[in-house]
Amino acid sequence: MKFPNEDRPSVTLITEYFYPEEASTAQLLTSLATGLQGDFDVSVITGRPNYHAGDEIESVPARETHEGVSIERLPATRLDKDTLPFRVVNWITFTLLVFWRLVRSRGSDDVALVLSNPPILPLAAWA
Repeated sequence: MKFPNEDRPSVTLITEYFYPEEASTAQLLTSLATGLQGDFDVSVITGRPNYHAGDEIESVPARETHEGVSIERLPATRLDKDTLPFRVVNWITFTLLVFWRLVRSRGSDDVALVLSNPPILPLAAWA
Protein backbone atom coordinates (compact mmCIF):
# COMPACT_ATOMS: atom_id res chain seq x y z
CA MET A 1 0.00 0.00 0.00
CA LYS A 2 1.39 3.42 -0.82
CA PHE A 3 1.83 6.16 1.70
CA PRO A 4 0.26 9.58 1.17
CA ASN A 5 2.37 12.22 -0.51
CA GLU A 6 2.00 15.46 1.45
CA ASP A 7 2.52 17.55 -1.70
CA ARG A 8 -0.53 16.20 -3.52
CA PRO A 9 -4.20 16.34 -2.56
CA SER A 10 -5.82 13.03 -1.76
CA VAL A 11 -8.95 11.49 -3.21
CA THR A 12 -10.83 8.53 -1.79
CA LEU A 13 -13.31 6.69 -4.01
CA ILE A 14 -15.98 4.74 -2.16
CA THR A 15 -17.70 2.22 -4.38
CA GLU A 16 -19.14 -1.25 -4.17
CA TYR A 17 -17.40 -2.35 -7.39
CA PHE A 18 -13.80 -1.81 -8.44
CA TYR A 19 -10.88 -3.67 -10.05
CA PRO A 20 -10.79 -6.65 -10.75
CA GLU A 21 -14.58 -6.63 -11.19
CA GLU A 22 -15.78 -6.85 -14.77
CA ALA A 23 -18.99 -4.83 -14.27
CA SER A 24 -19.07 -1.53 -16.14
CA THR A 25 -19.11 0.52 -12.92
CA ALA A 26 -15.89 -1.16 -11.81
CA GLN A 27 -14.20 -0.62 -15.16
CA LEU A 28 -15.15 3.07 -15.29
CA LEU A 29 -14.04 3.76 -11.72
CA THR A 30 -10.80 1.86 -12.16
CA SER A 31 -10.06 3.98 -15.22
CA LEU A 32 -10.97 7.17 -13.33
CA ALA A 33 -8.81 6.25 -10.32
CA THR A 34 -5.75 5.31 -12.36
CA GLY A 35 -6.15 8.48 -14.41
CA LEU A 36 -6.34 10.65 -11.29
CA GLN A 37 -3.37 9.04 -9.58
CA GLY A 38 -0.90 11.10 -11.58
CA ASP A 39 -2.03 14.28 -9.80
CA PHE A 40 -3.61 12.93 -6.59
CA ASP A 41 -2.99 10.32 -3.92
CA VAL A 42 -5.87 8.01 -4.81
CA SER A 43 -7.30 5.36 -2.53
CA VAL A 44 -10.38 3.21 -2.93
CA ILE A 45 -12.67 1.62 -0.37
CA THR A 46 -14.63 -1.16 -2.03
CA GLY A 47 -16.17 -4.56 -1.43
CA ARG A 48 -14.86 -7.99 -2.25
CA PRO A 49 -15.55 -8.93 -5.87
CA ASN A 50 -19.06 -10.11 -6.75
CA TYR A 51 -19.08 -10.18 -10.52
CA HIS A 52 -15.49 -11.28 -11.14
CA ALA A 53 -15.31 -14.38 -13.31
CA GLY A 54 -13.48 -17.53 -12.32
CA ASP A 55 -12.27 -19.25 -9.17
CA GLU A 56 -9.63 -16.62 -8.46
CA ILE A 57 -12.30 -14.43 -6.82
CA GLU A 58 -11.43 -15.84 -3.39
CA SER A 59 -7.75 -15.03 -3.83
CA VAL A 60 -8.25 -11.29 -4.35
CA PRO A 61 -6.36 -9.61 -1.48
CA ALA A 62 -8.09 -7.39 1.09
CA ARG A 63 -5.46 -4.69 0.41
CA GLU A 64 -3.38 -4.06 -2.66
CA THR A 65 -2.04 -1.36 -4.94
CA HIS A 66 -3.15 -1.42 -8.57
CA GLU A 67 -1.41 0.97 -10.99
CA GLY A 68 -0.59 3.35 -8.14
CA VAL A 69 -4.05 3.26 -6.55
CA SER A 70 -4.37 1.92 -2.99
CA ILE A 71 -7.32 -0.45 -2.68
CA GLU A 72 -8.98 -1.63 0.52
CA ARG A 73 -11.65 -4.31 0.11
CA LEU A 74 -14.19 -4.73 2.89
CA PRO A 75 -15.59 -8.20 3.68
CA ALA A 76 -19.24 -7.43 2.85
CA THR A 77 -21.74 -10.18 2.17
CA ARG A 78 -21.97 -11.61 -1.34
CA LEU A 79 -25.44 -13.10 -1.37
CA ASP A 80 -27.34 -13.81 -4.59
CA LYS A 81 -27.53 -10.40 -6.28
CA ASP A 82 -30.41 -11.56 -8.49
CA THR A 83 -32.77 -11.82 -5.50
CA LEU A 84 -33.92 -8.43 -4.22
CA PRO A 85 -33.93 -9.23 -0.46
CA PHE A 86 -30.40 -10.64 -0.71
CA ARG A 87 -29.25 -7.67 -2.76
CA VAL A 88 -30.63 -5.32 -0.07
CA VAL A 89 -28.74 -7.28 2.61
CA ASN A 90 -25.56 -6.86 0.52
CA TRP A 91 -26.18 -3.10 0.25
CA ILE A 92 -26.80 -2.74 3.98
CA THR A 93 -23.76 -4.74 5.05
CA PHE A 94 -21.46 -2.89 2.65
CA THR A 95 -22.83 0.49 3.73
CA LEU A 96 -22.43 -0.35 7.43
CA LEU A 97 -18.88 -1.60 6.88
CA VAL A 98 -17.98 1.60 4.99
CA PHE A 99 -19.56 3.71 7.74
CA TRP A 100 -17.60 1.84 10.42
CA ARG A 101 -14.38 2.11 8.41
CA LEU A 102 -14.82 5.88 7.97
CA VAL A 103 -15.71 6.44 11.64
CA ARG A 104 -12.63 4.49 12.76
CA SER A 105 -10.20 6.31 10.55
CA ARG A 106 -11.48 9.78 9.95
CA GLY A 107 -8.71 10.91 7.67
CA SER A 108 -7.92 14.25 6.20
CA ASP A 109 -8.67 13.31 2.60
CA ASP A 110 -9.18 16.39 0.51
CA VAL A 111 -11.94 14.81 -1.58
CA ALA A 112 -14.19 11.78 -1.15
CA LEU A 113 -16.11 10.54 -4.17
CA VAL A 114 -19.01 8.38 -3.00
CA LEU A 115 -20.94 6.42 -5.60
CA SER A 116 -24.67 5.97 -5.22
CA ASN A 117 -24.45 2.25 -5.83
CA PRO A 118 -25.80 0.83 -3.59
CA PRO A 119 -28.44 3.56 -3.23
CA ILE A 120 -27.91 3.89 0.53
CA LEU A 121 -24.10 4.16 0.36
CA PRO A 122 -23.95 7.99 0.53
CA LEU A 123 -25.38 7.72 4.06
CA ALA A 124 -22.06 6.21 5.19
CA ALA A 125 -20.19 9.28 3.93
CA TRP A 126 -21.70 11.35 6.72
CA ALA A 127 -19.16 9.67 9.00
